[in-house]
Amino acid sequence: MCALWSHDDEEDRRRQRLLREALEDIRDQRSKLRLELPPGVTSLTGLTGSLLDFDGDGLAVELASLKKAPRAFTGVPLTCYFRVRDRENRNLEQYMAFETTVRATEQRPGGMVLLRLDYPTGLRNA
Repeated sequence: MCALWSHDDEEDRRRQRLLREALEDIRDQRSKLRLELPPGVTSLTGLTGSLLDFDGDGLAVELASLKKAPRAFTGVPLTCYFRVRDRENRNLEQYMAFETTVRATEQRPGGMVLLRLDYPTGLRNA
């Protein structure tokens, strides 16, 4: 039974590594995040943002498409779609998505809106 548990731990570590690498690629390539909120939260469509930074606790996403930080987004689930180029073969692109929750919204100096997001638990193909 221990061998099965260690295999599960190894698989979890592999998934976390892939997620961390994808987030690094999003940030480093300045990939556009397309943000989708559940119906009824807002009438806004076409929300996009850029991943500024991330750590084990969460993500910081800057929204250029909003002028004010809406408090109604706090606690709301969010799906982020993105495209990144493969690290080894720059001609290959991957379209992926992850689910998260908006932890907080901030109005930044200069008028930019910042979303603080929970760290995602996994990736999926989009």
